[in-house]
Amino acid sequence: MKDVTTRKIHFSIIILGLLALTSQLLVSNVAAQELGPQSTAFHTIGLHANGKVYTWGYNAKGQLGDGTTTQRNYPVNAQDSGGGDFSLPVELSSFSATTSGDKVIIRWRTESENNNVGFSIYRSEVENGKYTQIGFVNGAGNTATFSDYIFTDTKVESGKTYYYYLEDVDVAGVRSKNITIKVVVPIKLAEAIPKEFRLLQNYPNPFNPETWIPYDIAEDVTVNIYIYNIQGQLVRHLNIGTQVAGSYTTKDRCAYWDGKDELGQKVSSGIYWYKLHAGDFEATQRMVIVK
Repeated sequence: MKDVTTRKIHFSIIILGLLALTSQLLVSNVAAQELGPQSTAFHTIGLHANGKVYTWGYNAKGQLGDGTTTQRNYPVNAQDSGGGDFSLPVELSSFSATTSGDKVIIRWRTESENNNVGFSIYRSEVENGKYTQIGFVNGAGNTATFSDYIFTDTKVESGKTYYYYLEDVDVAGVRSKNITIKVVVPIKLAEAIPKEFRLLQNYPNPFNPETWIPYDIAEDVTVNIYIYNIQGQLVRHLNIGTQVAGSYTTKDRCAYWDGKDELGQKVSSGIYWYKLHAGDFEATQRMVIVK
């Protein structure tokens, strides 16, 4: 039996260490395989991150396998060469997350992409628990230059720990997962509790047609505000309800009056008085409507 010289093909595999977002291949050469009389073949086998074993190389007929199938001796139309290039779809160079108020901002950079459709972002509250996809960011497709990406997770709670990972998806639907990162959302500093009850001046004042009434409460109490005209007649009752101790001075927290009476009618111009009832505390201030 004649000896047949086995042709070999060398593939370059780009693996980006611990930050490798894409498929990592563990490669080993397999001994020449007898396919029939006077025929041998040489193959390289790669273990994909998805658990499948891929094989490629020249088969006995001189056809080049491309490493994209689990079928042994898979043939493709090979141009002459003694080598080929098998590059990973995404080369990730950075992946980080920071907090900003009640948000987690995730950033990553790729140095190159090959047939990349995009990135799925997954999150869990337990490192080894169940992860849920919370977003998708389109990829750059094919590029040899770097690309920067950002995703903001707005559905987080202060004091909680979250874990995130990215999963890139190529045009063939193959998904590749990268390492997991951990983020702790800081606990918001508690508001300073006022030492005393106060009723502050409404703003704007004079006003037309609406105004805001700020106040401080030193303990948890039921809050009511009563608005009277210059004759001392009750015009409007604002039933605020029970509130915890704190400062209620911003528009999103303090009492609001739309300039209407209990029947929904706009009141006339003039001087009005507003009185705060908060537990045993009472205080009155003056305000003016100018039309």
